Amino acid sequence: MGHLRIVHVVRQFAPGVGGLEDFVLQLASRQVEAGHDVRVVTLDRIFDGDANRLPATDRIGGIDVRRLPWFGSRRYPIAPRVLGAIRGADVVHVHALDFFFDFLALTRPLHRRKLVFSTHGLFFHTPFASRMKRLYFGTVTRLAASAYGAIFASSEQDAARFHTIRRRGVEAVENGVDIDKFAGAASPNARTIIYFGRLAPNKRVDLLLDWFAALHRIDPAWRLIVAGKPMGIAVGALEAQAADLGISDAVSIHDTPAQAELAAL
Repeated sequence: MGHLRIVHVVRQFAPGVGGLEDFVLQLASRQVEAGHDVRVVTLDRIFDGDANRLPATDRIGGIDVRRLPWFGSRRYPIAPRVLGAIRGADVVHVHALDFFFDFLALTRPLHRRKLVFSTHGLFFHTPFASRMKRLYFGTVTRLAASAYGAIFASSEQDAARFHTIRRRGVEAVENGVDIDKFAGAASPNARTIIYFGRLAPNKRVDLLLDWFAALHRIDPAWRLIVAGKPMGIAVGALEAQAADLGISDAVSIHDTPAQAELAAL
């Protein structure tokens, strides 16, 4: 493969913390290492952050970052300036189903960029507005998907769902995991489980605590570490649940640890 100018379009990116942000960072970094010019186009505010605008331009690990102003809901942030930010791209890789997916499909006759898409779970994580989501997916998403050269489904479930609206060009490509950053950090003899990620309702950390309580009753030597940024679930609520389950002494919860702190856990 020759040298490519690749633009990733994603609603949230570093310094934001989360699975989507980390996936795009890792993918873009590997593409930079392979000799490609890589740009990430994202929004200029972090959801559940301090509401301050981030710099419009940035450089992270050799990746050119362009941040756009937006308005509307976090569920569907509107940022039409994305058209100017993708100029010159050989390939535009859109991540997650939101305004960017729809808008870049609608405006493809204008920008004429090659489009590919990664699903990242689509928007069916929670039961919120489930009927409307199904209707939207079967109409607007079906139409917009025709503008994309390839659909990379992040799971077999996403692939099956997309196959209901598009017969060809859908491939299951599950998200890779960066195991290098924590290599050698775990003790082979420790009976410790760690969860790290968003503390959000759809992550169902409450069910993890219920499950761990059952495990702890079988073997009290086990410990659980929960680490992440509260995004709809408060640390205090998880601590209260652990207390109700009688596992407070076996569970530690860490609010938004830095990468080095996370590795030390």
